[in-house]
Amino acid sequence: MREQKYADVLKKYEEEMKTVGEAEDETFIKETSESLSMTRELKFKDLQKQIDDEYFEEIEVEETTDNGNTEEVKIKEEVIEDKSKEDKINEAEIKEEKAEVKEDKNKVRQDNKNIDDDLYLTTSFKPLKKRFKLRKVFKVIFIILFVVLLFGCLGYFVVRPLYNKYLQSKPQAILETVIDKTSEKIVSVLDANIVDDTKYYFDVNFRLNSNIDDLYYLTNSNYGFRMGVDPDNKLYDEMVYIKDGQDIYGLNYFEKNNKAYMKFSNSTNILDLGDVEEDDEYYNEIAYSLEETLVSKENLLYYIEKHTAIFKELLLLTDISSTDDELVINGETIKVVRNTAKIDALAMEKINKRYAELLKEDTKLLEIAAEEEGMTVEEYESYLSETKDIDEDYEENINVYTVKGNKFVGIDFELNGFRYFYYYEDNGNFDFYYNDTSDEECLTGGDCVVDNQKILSMAGVKKETVTEVEVKYNNLKIATLNVKEFSEEKIEFDYEIEYEEQKIKGDILIYFEKDNHVYNIDLSCKVGSEYLDLTMYLGLATDEELASFSEQDVLTYTDSLYEKESVAFFDKMDSLGLSEPYIIWNEFLSAMMSSLESSESDTEAPIQTA
Repeated sequence: MREQKYADVLKKYEEEMKTVGEAEDETFIKETSESLSMTRELKFKDLQKQIDDEYFEEIEVEETTDNGNTEEVKIKEEVIEDKSKEDKINEAEIKEEKAEVKEDKNKVRQDNKNIDDDLYLTTSFKPLKKRFKLRKVFKVIFIILFVVLLFGCLGYFVVRPLYNKYLQSKPQAILETVIDKTSEKIVSVLDANIVDDTKYYFDVNFRLNSNIDDLYYLTNSNYGFRMGVDPDNKLYDEMVYIKDGQDIYGLNYFEKNNKAYMKFSNSTNILDLGDVEEDDEYYNEIAYSLEETLVSKENLLYYIEKHTAIFKELLLLTDISSTDDELVINGETIKVVRNTAKIDALAMEKINKRYAELLKEDTKLLEIAAEEEGMTVEEYESYLSETKDIDEDYEENINVYTVKGNKFVGIDFELNGFRYFYYYEDNGNFDFYYNDTSDEECLTGGDCVVDNQKILSMAGVKKETVTEVEVKYNNLKIATLNVKEFSEEKIEFDYEIEYEEQKIKGDILIYFEKDNHVYNIDLSCKVGSEYLDLTMYLGLATDEELASFSEQDVLTYTDSLYEKESVAFFDKMDSLGLSEPYIIWNEFLSAMMSSLESSESDTEAPIQTA
């Protein structure tokens, strides 16, 4: 029975093998016939073992149903024993045959034949094609090569140019940051100190204590003077006064509606002095004599902010680069990066041309710039269109120094190799230098003549509580400062000045009240046994309207009325012990104004319009 099963299975297996063999080409059958023969034999033995297992299971079932048939049990045990021996022998033969099969497989691989065809019979009975696996391998290799090539191209044609652009743009970004920060600082200072767009005003009063003979008449009193001018509304307000505590005593003179008035501080009466024929030029001349120019706050801030954008655009016309460098600050050498904007003759021509174009594109900016230059718009446009003579060897460098990324440590300017300005700072130490020279040898890169230079330099060294600053002029030490604080709210330092073999010592303290536009100043100085202490108040704004009064208090001026008002005023001053100081102070100011007016008549001041 078992033998018949063996024969049937083997026959069926041979038929399957024959079908497979027909599906393959003849060359493949020939080269692998030995391998297939051994594999069939192995498979046959596996099937033989499977059939024996099934046969023993049937015997076991029969043994159970016959209830103790000892003969069949004995036969079963003998068969099992024979089968065990047979299995051991078959196991050893299988191992030897498997080793031979493995050797044959390696031989087939070496001949570049089918690698896996000799294995499929012992696994899934599904033939795998070698060309399919090779196609898959080539696909993976192609994808890898494509990705590598893609990233290579991306790095060379995209990342590399962007990185180079970043390296080039980094010094440009640093230079633009310096322009922005400088502009912000200037705007902040001007915004805090310029009070009104069209009105100029100041109020100064001081108290002086000194043992200097020439100043004895000004000591131990609070003297004051205020002046305001509003050219648009043709208002003028002036007062010379002395303070006693919080009370003010003096004579007030003002102009309004083309009339002049006067008023003593102790009286409510206002004396009408008659008509005045001053025009716009008159009020502008007053403002010019006080500040030399009258500029609208709005226009000035607009001018600075617009020029910030212009300078950054003009920066693109320069040759920008960065190099490693070193700076020496307070005797210590530090490694820095020098970010340079180089302007040669060709770049300067482009800058001049583009600057003129940008100004002409902004009508408001052009008008403000023309006013600043004291020209009409037409005159200024003509000036901008003029060809500027530029030496072909012209070269100016703007160098900004940084460390640790973008930390600013200094800036300097070079003209044809001549460094005429620099400021370097590090860890509280700083060096400042400015050379205002007209020496052509200096400006063209040659040897400089010391006598023609005006050199101001300062070197600061940070200590625990102060910064020691040494000030030199033309390389000669003239002063030493011990700076305790230097900020937008407060400046405090003591000083020692050497001048004509004399030493002047003292201290200065300045408080800023930016909201009220007020400066409080305490100053002291001592020369030998002589000393001077000055406490001063300077206000640049007022909440009061200029030349403000009630019409019902106005009286027509007469000599008798004036004398009456004047006597009453000085009687009041005598009772306070302020009469003599007031007269001295008034005469001092009158002499100073007369001197100013005579100097202005010699050099006529240009007229500015608000």
